[in-house]
Amino acid sequence: RDGRVLAHRQWRGRDGKLRTSEIPFELPTDFKPTDAHALPDGGILLLSRRYSPLQGVAARLDLLEFQASPSGPGRLKRTPLTMLKAPLTVDNMEALAIRVSGERTFLYLMSDDNFSPAQRTLLMKFELMPAKRAAQARPSTKPPEAKPGPGETISPDD
Repeated sequence: RDGRVLAHRQWRGRDGKLRTSEIPFELPTDFKPTDAHALPDGGILLLSRRYSPLQGVAARLDLLEFQASPSGPGRLKRTPLTMLKAPLTVDNMEALAIRVSGERTFLYLMSDDNFSPAQRTLLMKFELMPAKRAAQARPSTKPPEAKPGPGETISPDD
């Protein structure tokens, strides 16, 4: 056990035989994977955690997506989705579950207290937002434009 995490891809060749190849990907620095789940669209969610006496505990979610390559086995592109660390609620996150309801995808993260008074058992629920909806939900950094109400006008001097 050398600490590496391997990903493999399987496909059928033109001859109909099953083929397997190792796919390289980089793990987040200082984080160790604890769980992963496939998404309905073929992506993979990777839950990782970190503990440091100075920085405390942290967890992160990354999206892994396969990218084909004509010159090799392809690779897994890792896109960070979120990181949980103080002052947010977080503990020794080690379990991930996915539930699809209609067009919505819910994620459940769980930690357990390991029978330690220094840790907590948490079950947290999140919604994985499609990129378009996530952009709409993000607060804008620009102030809202003034818009006239019914029967009002706004002049440049207002």
